[in-house]
Amino acid sequence: RAFDAIDADRGGSLSASELRDALQRLAVTGDRGEAASEADADAMLLAADADADGEIDFGEFVDIVRSGGGDGGGSGWWARFLRILRGAAADDSGEQSELVRLETEADVEALIGRFTPAFLAALDALFDQLAMSEPSRSEKVKEGTAVTAKSETAGGERVISEGAALSWLELVNRELGRGGTYRGVMSALEASEAASGARVLSRRAW
Repeated sequence: RAFDAIDADRGGSLSASELRDALQRLAVTGDRGEAASEADADAMLLAADADADGEIDFGEFVDIVRSGGGDGGGSGWWARFLRILRGAAADDSGEQSELVRLETEADVEALIGRFTPAFLAALDALFDQLAMSEPSRSEKVKEGTAVTAKSETAGGERVISEGAALSWLELVNRELGRGGTYRGVMSALEASEAASGARVLSRRAW
């Protein structure tokens, strides 16, 4: 959800600094092409913070989204921000790409096709980074054990050790056992162990 993406500290509410960071990441600019200032982010927060507790909770976020940004609330920053979130051009023209209108299966396939190359490139880069991670002491190969934490298989294929994979999951999820990504990783590690005796992730499994 958009709310979760903006909530950088996962605190369950949005601060002015998180709003400003989101505006910068999405390249949302003002009428003269200027970046949002701290005062602009403060104005956005004030426009959406119905209970005046200094932060925007999920219900308040939903309300401001449904209102389209309110009556010019936040000096128009909310309206521009929401247009970008909904797929409008960053130049504030309000024109939408057809790819964001997911009305048919073809629309979904077109959207997947547009982002798949960049997504796979990002996955490859992260795989290479994790595969180069130093295994923990408990993972290192011990005489008489079948499980290995080497960063390559016998065939020379680069792999991610179980420890590196779990460390990444903990960093991303803040706690193990949360979400389908963790279950998918554990399932892949178990399949690897059954096939080769090593709990590792190949690039394909990743």
